[in-house]
Amino acid sequence: MLQDGSQTDGIEPPPRSAAAIHRLAPTAPYLAIAGAVLVLGATSLTDPFGRDQGTYAYIGYALLQGQVPYLDVFQAKPPLTSLIHALALALFGHSMTAIRLLDLLWTLATAILLYRVATIALRHDGLALVAALAYPLMYYAFGFWDTAITDGWTNLPALAGIALFARAFAPEGAAPRRLLDWYLAGLFIALAVLLKYTLVVLVGLLALWGLFRLWQQWSRLAAAAMASAAGFATPLLVAGLALYAAGALPAFIEIQAMMRDYAAIRVPATAWRSIIAPLGAFYLSWTYLLVIALLGGGYLVWRSLRERAGGALTPGFVVLWALAAYGSAWLQGKYFAYHLLPMLPPAAIFAAVGIDALLRPLLELARNAALRGAAIGTAALALVFATGIPGAAYDAGALAVGRLDWSRHWQGDRFNFRTFYLRDIVAVAAHLRQTTAPEDRVFVWSFEPMIYFLARRRPVSRFIYDFPLASIYGRPWFRRELMDRLAAEPPAAFVIQHREPMPLVLGHGLDSHAAWAAFTELHDFVLQDYRLAATVGTFDVYRRDPGRD
Repeated sequence: MLQDGSQTDGIEPPPRSAAAIHRLAPTAPYLAIAGAVLVLGATSLTDPFGRDQGTYAYIGYALLQGQVPYLDVFQAKPPLTSLIHALALALFGHSMTAIRLLDLLWTLATAILLYRVATIALRHDGLALVAALAYPLMYYAFGFWDTAITDGWTNLPALAGIALFARAFAPEGAAPRRLLDWYLAGLFIALAVLLKYTLVVLVGLLALWGLFRLWQQWSRLAAAAMASAAGFATPLLVAGLALYAAGALPAFIEIQAMMRDYAAIRVPATAWRSIIAPLGAFYLSWTYLLVIALLGGGYLVWRSLRERAGGALTPGFVVLWALAAYGSAWLQGKYFAYHLLPMLPPAAIFAAVGIDALLRPLLELARNAALRGAAIGTAALALVFATGIPGAAYDAGALAVGRLDWSRHWQGDRFNFRTFYLRDIVAVAAHLRQTTAPEDRVFVWSFEPMIYFLARRRPVSRFIYDFPLASIYGRPWFRRELMDRLAAEPPAAFVIQHREPMPLVLGHGLDSHAAWAAFTELHDFVLQDYRLAATVGTFDVYRRDPGRD
């Protein structure tokens, strides 16, 4: 709504005070966002791989070596994940830090784009800046396991699609530009889907909202639908043609059929728990910011019910956006924390509104700028310390000045828990580098393909982890394929892990060692031709009997 009380069909301009600030310092918000992302994100540069990062780093490495995902290397996720890891390795070298560096740049671009979208949604540049600053604070609070990962990367193309969707409603836009905006909006949403299939919920959100905004404008609605559908189809078609040209399309379809069976298995839950369970995936360090975000979200719900704003991105749209992202987590049914990363952009907008609601009475009581600055600074520090990021910053500083070495850094409980043992993974990779030649093939029977990446050794089979072979979702012919490959080219070393059962992923409670014993053909193959050469933490290393060569 404009200052004279009239309504407009397009995006409303920001308040005059905010526009004046922009004329004085147009780059100030972007510098603030860059500073926040770089300071908060710098702590992640000392983080190692989690399981997913290690898996897809190896697939990206194999891609750079000329291997084809799905066909030569088993890949469970959509195509773009391995391409992003390959890009990180090409830009920043073969290390665990490469993906953290690219993720830092990705997060910066996401926060800047969120600022632009929040400006439209909130009609207030100051609150939009708070949302953009809240985003990296929320994101890096998730820790090493849940950052630099597919689910978080979806936010950049999703925001680009939403921003273009909003611009398509601008009244000053010419018809050809509107069609281009619709096309590009569909294209970027498709890129998000090629990172995470469940982000298809955004297609329904934008379609329904576009239908609501263009109701009874049938010619414009039809043009928008056709242009956005064409944009959405373009990346999917390119990906399909690329897989077909590489001969990987049948393998891709086969793997996706298996993953469909995996995705159909949900954590047992009552109807009520199945609705609220995804929220339980947020870390405890998120508690205070989550409460503030819920406060802001409640306010936006109330505001959306009483207002009829004319722009494309209304408070009601932001609420529905959050619900759609929540639906993406709910559809997956596993309630892992990183499944909620697509919720962060609308949650950051909620947090900005909540912070404003909490601070405004305090700022009104403050009599001068110094007191107001102190109040804002104290609130910001309280939020930062509530996330657990300072602990990571302390470790990063200790590494930088030499008070903490990398081996000790990776020994701590922060990186070794439940079924994930980073210290053992690093140690067994070093063992393989020392006891095998660079041209030797090895085979790792566990859930940790990062061993191949760290050891720089190639597997003998496309099955880089035991998930498709040991889980209840695997296909019987996968095992036959593996045994044929092992018979044709026996690996120089065979690595088997203990004590890492993952019933939620594998569908049973066996660890890799027990699953190996249950796979009779593989068990007999190893015991017949190999001998136990070393035990490295939770890994047994079998070497081929020299008499068999």
